Amino acid sequence: MYELIKNPNVDWLGLKRPFIMLSIALLLAGMISVVVQGFNLGIDFSGGVLATVKFRERRPSEDQIRQALSKHGIDVGKVIIQPISDPITGNENQVLIRLPQRQGATNVGYRPSAGDVLAASLQQAQPPQATTPSAQPQSGTNRPQSGETASPASGAQPQAPTDSSGQAGTPPVAVSPAPASPATSAAPEPVERIGEEKRAILAALASFNDPADAASKTDLNTVGRETLRNKLIESDPLGLNASGQSAAAAEYTKYADLIIDYRDKQSGGLINQIADLKNISGFSSALADALPKQFFAGNVALTGYEEVGPQISAELQQRAIYVTLASFVGILLYMAFRFEWIYGVAAVVAVCHDLLVTLGVFSILQEEISLNVVAALLTLAGYSVNDTIVIFDRIRENLKLRRKDSLPQLVNDSINQTLSRTILVSGLTFLAVLALLIWGGPVLRGLALALTIGIVVGSYSTLAIASPIMVWWQQRKELRASGHQEVASARRDVKRKMVAS
Repeated sequence: MYELIKNPNVDWLGLKRPFIMLSIALLLAGMISVVVQGFNLGIDFSGGVLATVKFRERRPSEDQIRQALSKHGIDVGKVIIQPISDPITGNENQVLIRLPQRQGATNVGYRPSAGDVLAASLQQAQPPQATTPSAQPQSGTNRPQSGETASPASGAQPQAPTDSSGQAGTPPVAVSPAPASPATSAAPEPVERIGEEKRAILAALASFNDPADAASKTDLNTVGRETLRNKLIESDPLGLNASGQSAAAAEYTKYADLIIDYRDKQSGGLINQIADLKNISGFSSALADALPKQFFAGNVALTGYEEVGPQISAELQQRAIYVTLASFVGILLYMAFRFEWIYGVAAVVAVCHDLLVTLGVFSILQEEISLNVVAALLTLAGYSVNDTIVIFDRIRENLKLRRKDSLPQLVNDSINQTLSRTILVSGLTFLAVLALLIWGGPVLRGLALALTIGIVVGSYSTLAIASPIMVWWQQRKELRASGHQEVASARRDVKRKMVAS
């Protein structure tokens, strides 16, 4: 193996007191931060709503977004708005909007089926007038696929704003609620709550569009797949209904799929202008020219939406703790089997040190702790143990070869012999996760930050925590053994004197 440092001779055990003081300082700083300001738990553990919003141009100010949200019944005092900048292009046109879990909310942390969403939306808002026959879903290709929300101008009844692409429909217009039918009154309450939160956000975002367009046209950036298809069939911009409604439905279904796929997969969730649709392979130029009469490309789109309820978040917290404890038990058992039980204890103490320091830094920086961070912490546990096993294995080899040398000297030599390997492996891994932290974006920031901190702390604890603990125990064990021998020898001397007398 390539030796980065030739013949290092560092007295690592001689530095154990400064190392211990440094570890105590890091742990105390993290503990004080946890007591004072706690952890910034993500929606996975605290519950709530996390929405990703993309604007066509530069994003509005935070105050403008808060004002728009407050007009639609959202308590902006508890809303967290986090700007997002594209690390590659530098565009500043996205924000994360986080709404904490509402008081008295029940378990809403599951994904409802399309039928549940449809039933719940029908119960919430039923337009007083009937929709035109051409806008009604037909059999075969016109069956509802997933939850859709009708555009305010479409004339179709509002539905929960989700669809198979994950994109939301436009917010429904205010209508007088009609009595719910028996079929819809049995819709589960959690589904209604999901629809309320999402519709409020969509309605707030719609205020950033041109009022003239929003009042009379359908927004292609927020309309759902099913609603877009029904609207195309209803408006019939190509005049295909004359050749047969089923043929027109099939043709407009194809065009609706092309538009939605282009928006979500090629345009980043937001169509800049309707003329861009002409670049789609197989798309009708005549339809692209006719669309502006009934449709417009809005200035904002909801590109991501997550919601987790209190029961689900509490369960995720418990599972995260159980998984972490199970990893500690597994490490202890493996190390006890592979070496001795004290080696396992030393490794587990070092891993606990790494995780506590990393969590303390997260509390100090108020970085969000999500399931990605938990996954990173478990990865760090295995990574730290891997380094520790390499050093312990070298110690065991040296114990067999150099029986006359003292244990502290053997441990120092073993650490120095594996130092180049530790620096090379940890250094390359650190560079990889550092690049992920810088250019990975906000979604991977928590995971990358935990790995970046953990790799540094894990390499440090392998040298400064695990080995000194093992040496301390072995020396204590030898002292106890020598003490027992001295007591036994003294007793033998007393017996001999008593016999001689």
